[in-house]
This record gives sequence, structure tokens and C-alpha cells, in this order.
Amino acid sequence: MKKGRNLIIALAVLVVLGVVYILAKQGLFEETEETGETVYVADLNADDIQEISLQLGEETVKFIKNDDTWKLESDENFPVDEDKLGTLLDAVADLEAVRELTDAEDVSEYGLDSPSNTITVKNGDGEEIVLRIGDSASTGDIYVNNSAKEGTVYTVSSSFESEFDKDVYDFAQSTDFPEILTDNIQKITVENAGDTYVFYQEEREAEDTDETEDSTDTADESTDEETSEESATEMVWVLQKNEETPVDADSTKVGTLTSQIAGMTYTDYVNYNCTDMSQYGLAEPTAKITVDYTDSDGEEQTTVLSVGSTDADGNYYTHVDDNTEIHVVSSSALSEFLGINVDDYKAAEETEETTEDTASEETTE
Repeated sequence: MKKGRNLIIALAVLVVLGVVYILAKQGLFEETEETGETVYVADLNADDIQEISLQLGEETVKFIKNDDTWKLESDENFPVDEDKLGTLLDAVADLEAVRELTDAEDVSEYGLDSPSNTITVKNGDGEEIVLRIGDSASTGDIYVNNSAKEGTVYTVSSSFESEFDKDVYDFAQSTDFPEILTDNIQKITVENAGDTYVFYQEEREAEDTDETEDSTDTADESTDEETSEESATEMVWVLQKNEETPVDADSTKVGTLTSQIAGMTYTDYVNYNCTDMSQYGLAEPTAKITVDYTDSDGEEQTTVLSVGSTDADGNYYTHVDDNTEIHVVSSSALSEFLGINVDDYKAAEETEETTEDTASEETTE
């Protein structure tokens, strides 16, 4: 009986040790240095970093600081956005540990033998530090280690890994789509599928909806009314397709187009200096959208947005004017321009007249 009891106790101890080992491996039970102070993984000053290499998407890239200017090693002309890169450098230099696990000799237990990303930084003295990102802990944090602190593994916030869920163009300077206010747009020309649609504003006398109540008004009053009527004008949107007769357009529906232009943004940036527009379908664009407007200084401007082929997500490659930058614009932002139907934009009066003409023709027949 005594031997049996001892065997049960021994088995129980083994089970407890096994559970402790598993929990330690999963990050639920770790040996942590309780210093009461913030523990930094890298012990770096962002301003001292002179080189950083890392994996962005499927590409390993290196940025090098030369005469206080950051360059992409593989392309010195690449327009590095130093503010965006600075944010990344700060994230590396100021990386705080959630927990610090010492005596972690077998890094394979934390996925650090085959890291998802390896970040190598070098200071002005040529000293190098390598940070590796490993598996996720069950707490949601991720494991990292520092080549300068062998035998120690840290858990850090998972947000650190998201800093690298980018491509190289996320660190590039680019021009934004021109700032155009809806009220300042004077004309929109859309060339698409062999047709040209022109929306433009025309000044007309305002319609007088008030009927004359007293036909015996004095001559002076009549003269005043006539003068008022002559001076009252309004701007009306007109639509012309190719060489067809222009028709009055519904201002609300045209407002959809002007709002799309005013809110136009890029969803992606893919080439800062394109020398072969054909690879984006822009040598012979699918469509061209020309906008005539006045800028904030009251100067007349014209912007031409060329629309090319679609990317894997169905969005469109574009470029503006003679700019060689290639940006992506969402299909939803361009759909109104790529499927114009004149009947959809006719003002109510035009639609009623068309309906009446059609009915008259049918009656005559």
C-alpha cells in the first residue's frame, strides 16, 4: 500500500511539472524579472540608428542614413518619407517588454528559430542588433528576442508586428490627389469606351415662378420688376454626349460626380517613377476624367485623371496629368464615371418632354 501511495504521489508530481512546463512554453507561467521598471527590448536611441533592414511583404529592404538623409539601399532615388520611417524607428527603439523570460536557451520553443520577421539595426559605431519576431503567446502577445541578449526572450504587444505588415511604398513620399471643392467645379469631361460626355454649367435667367397679381400696377413698379427679372440669373448643369444636342442635367445627380471628385483619394501607391505606362493599362487609358475648376486662390485649373487596368482586387491604376506616379483608386470611386447613361442624368423637365414625345409618336403611329 505504501509503495502504491508513493507511486501515485510521484505521478502527480510529474503531471504538475508537465503542466508547469506547458504553461511556461505558452507564456502563461514565466520566470519574470520583477524590477518595477520598464524593460526595453532593444535599448536603442532612434536618432542613433544609421541602418535598418527588415522584411516588408515578400521583400527584404534596407534603409541607410547618409548625411542625415534616409535612402533605400536598392534605389537611391526612391522618395523615402522620413516621418513614416521615423515612426518605425521609434517603434523599434522604444519597444517595451510585457514580460521577460530568462534562461530561454531553446528559442525554437518560441518560434524564434524561424522568425516571421528579422529586423537588423546598426548605429553610427557599426554596432548591430538583430531583433527576431517569433510565435504568438496564448495571451495574444508575441515572442521576440534580441541578439545582444542571448538566453532571454520577451513577450511584446502584438501591435509591434503590425508595424511591418506593409510594403516599401508605405514608406514613400507621394503627391495627393488635387484638392478640388465641389462648388468650384465648372466642367467635367469623361472619355470612356469611345464616347465623350461633357458636363458644364450654363448661366441662364432665373425662372419666375410668381404670377402677377395686379395687372394695374403703376408704370414705375412694372419697370422695377422688369429690371429685377433681367438681373436674376442661375447656373444650370448641361450634359452633352459627343456631338448630340445638349440636355439639361439633374443638378443632384451631377452633384454625385462632383462629390466623388472632391472626395477622391488613393488606396495604394505602386510606382513613384513609371517609365512603362502599358504595364498599368495607362499607355491607352480605359478612361480619362478631365476636371476644370478654380483653386483656393481663385486661379483656373485643369486636372486630368487617366484610368488604366485593374489590380487583383478590381481597383484601378491611375495617374494624374503628366505625373509619373502610379496610384490605385477604388472601383467604387470611379464607377459613376465609367457607366454614364445620358437618360440617368437628364433633368426632370427633359425626361418629361422625352416621355411626351415618345407617347406622341406612338399615338401618331
